Amino acid sequence: MLAAVNAYRASRGLAAIPASQLDKNTLNRVDLRVTKGFAVGGRKIELVGQVFNLFGTDNLGGIGTNQTTNATASTFGQIPTAQPRQQGEIAIRYVF
Repeated sequence: MLAAVNAYRASRGLAAIPASQLDKNTLNRVDLRVTKGFAVGGRKIELVGQVFNLFGTDNLGGIGTNQTTNATASTFGQIPTAQPRQQGEIAIRYVF
């Protein structure tokens, strides 16, 4: 496929695209959630802590994001956006 793209680019007088320029949108993410419950006055309270993408892996793409597919673009095969590296959340849940 890349050979066909480079042949088309050559016919337009453009430089070839190296395979190393093509991005992959594989997802590699570890999420962690910790919950601790307590009883207070006959009611239940939960403390919640969450971390998303714990190891800070670069995950390219996102909802509705695609690689650049214009064969004449200098950014062909690249994904222009990335998902957040790490996010955290702390919550208190009161059950009544």
